[in-house]
Amino acid sequence: MTTLTLDSRTTLAPSDTPVGRQGMDVLQDPRLTKSTAFTAAEREALGLTGLLPDVVESEDMQLRRVMQQLGHKSSDIDRYVYLIGLLDHNETLFYRTLMSDPARFLPIVYDPTIAEACLRYGHIYRGPRGMYVSIKRRGRVKEILRNWPENDVRVICVTDGGRILGLGDLGANGTPIPIGKLQLYTACAAVPPGCLLPVLFDMLVPDRKWERKEKEAAKAAKAATLHYHQGRWLGRLLGASSSW
Repeated sequence: MTTLTLDSRTTLAPSDTPVGRQGMDVLQDPRLTKSTAFTAAEREALGLTGLLPDVVESEDMQLRRVMQQLGHKSSDIDRYVYLIGLLDHNETLFYRTLMSDPARFLPIVYDPTIAEACLRYGHIYRGPRGMYVSIKRRGRVKEILRNWPENDVRVICVTDGGRILGLGDLGANGTPIPIGKLQLYTACAAVPPGCLLPVLFDMLVPDRKWERKEKEAAKAAKAATLHYHQGRWLGRLLGASSSW
């Protein structure tokens, strides 16, 4: 896994609510929503009055509810799935939870729980996060990166899904690794999530624990992985990301 820093400028603070964002558009954006923690004034200004329960809750109250839900989970992988679901709906509360007790939560969102999350990724996948660049799309890296919705990317964390925590080549199932690593950047160093991009280079490397493929396909995938480690794909990524 490789982490690329694209710019050495001072980290930016999260942007204010964009002009024109109102109502459900705000509530359904995990970056913007505070759910029941919006104040009465914010609800009026953003067109949220009537879209939320009338009571205004503090983040501490929301955090207590999260802790209660986590207390009902029987394993760390279940807690991981719950927290990723929280991230998909309310980023502010997700990071508030992590930093309320780093010693407790960082091992859940990263090592060692992340290993089981990788092994189960095909089963616990909830929605898109990060980018997938397949070897089948060689020569199109710059074009593909343009699909990323953020324009101010400062750090890219890259993996090819190989040799992850001694688990072997996991392919796309290794995606939680760069996602989790960059979450630590936000949780521990307050780097805005929009400046971070997790990338998986999908080399289509077969793993007999997951599926059986013909020998020729395995040879081709092995050669592709070798090219990646020689720097070809990293060079393409650096060149493609220069526009940020």
